[in-house]
Amino acid sequence: TIPREHIEFFLNRNQIVSPTDLENKPHIIASEDGRLILGGGDNIYAVGSFDSSVERYMVYREGEIHKDPLTKEVLGLEIRSLGLADHKAENDGVHTLTLQNTEFNVRVGDFLYPIVNEYIEPFYTPRAPSDEIAASILSVSRGVSAIGQYDAVLLSKGERDGLEVGHILTIVQNGGTAVDPKTRVKYKLPNVEAGLAMVFSVDDKTSYALILEAFKPIRIEDLAITPK
Repeated sequence: TIPREHIEFFLNRNQIVSPTDLENKPHIIASEDGRLILGGGDNIYAVGSFDSSVERYMVYREGEIHKDPLTKEVLGLEIRSLGLADHKAENDGVHTLTLQNTEFNVRVGDFLYPIVNEYIEPFYTPRAPSDEIAASILSVSRGVSAIGQYDAVLLSKGERDGLEVGHILTIVQNGGTAVDPKTRVKYKLPNVEAGLAMVFSVDDKTSYALILEAFKPIRIEDLAITPK
């Protein structure tokens, strides 16, 4: 088993939502001192549909709309976490919040998502999926081109495909093709194992996985498959 604290840093950092899901979400319209670039300790003003029972929000920025590389189905819009904000007061529909633990600069126009204290398993039990999975890597949390150990990646498969939290997947690189110089026949070369990943967050169409081992540099569009 893997203790939850080993991957707690990645929980609730990025999420996949419907492209229309941000329409009614709270968003930042100004800061207390008029600055556009904000950080920890700054007071911000926001409007939108707030839940009176929620005191802490995650600050998100709109990211990329992801599609399945094969079917071209829209899988969702990725929103990237910037930090936290504590709700302080409300006056005539304008809500005052204080930014906390910001990892990136917060800007006017960024969105707020409520943090709900749901029960999360304290341990993750690694196991292979019972279904045959072949998911593409869509993005990486750090936004780098070469993915390595302990990076979090977004996969193009989710709960509807049989993925569950704790599932272990083998990362493979496309072996490409080669042409026989004598016959000019093109051959598909074997895929090459590049690492291992464990799924830690699952939505209907997508999931997030943590790279546990990286034998080779892993890249966007590499595949995560059921271990053989």
